[in-house]
Amino acid sequence: MLPENGCTCFDETTRHCPVHIEPNLNYHPTFENIRIDVANISKQIVNSGYTDFVIVGVAKGGLVPAVILANLLKYPMRCVEYSSKKGKGDNKDHFNYVPSMIASRLLIIDDICDSGRTLEELVQLLGPKREIKTAALYTKQSSQFQPDFYAHKMIGQQEVPWVVFPWEF
Repeated sequence: MLPENGCTCFDETTRHCPVHIEPNLNYHPTFENIRIDVANISKQIVNSGYTDFVIVGVAKGGLVPAVILANLLKYPMRCVEYSSKKGKGDNKDHFNYVPSMIASRLLIIDDICDSGRTLEELVQLLGPKREIKTAALYTKQSSQFQPDFYAHKMIGQQEVPWVVFPWEF
């Protein structure tokens, strides 16, 4: 039986999931881990009944998951370049670019939901008169905003590690 989020790396016998068990170490998912995680998220989306939307990848970290998701679900994809200036990230002097979008239904995906501010602010910016769902590969329980779909939730002391994605060499 999988945890409520369907974590694919969870082993019921050993109760082991590297994201949840190693609280003091950085976690380095592989591209194969990412592919499996996005496939898991795509199943969650399909099972939810949410259809006919445009996938919005948040540059930079959300672009790889967005491309994989767009290929799996056969939906169009757009990009935004956005990072909260109030969140936990270290660069607050950056340019945000959110192009206008005509779609009435969006699914915004990012690699990680740390403080939750980036996804929350994007929902506010793009949200008026739209139905929007959100997704992230990893989310933290302490995040002020929780995505609708995710592959892993880090809880308590398990929030300590930094997730180092394969595109962040």
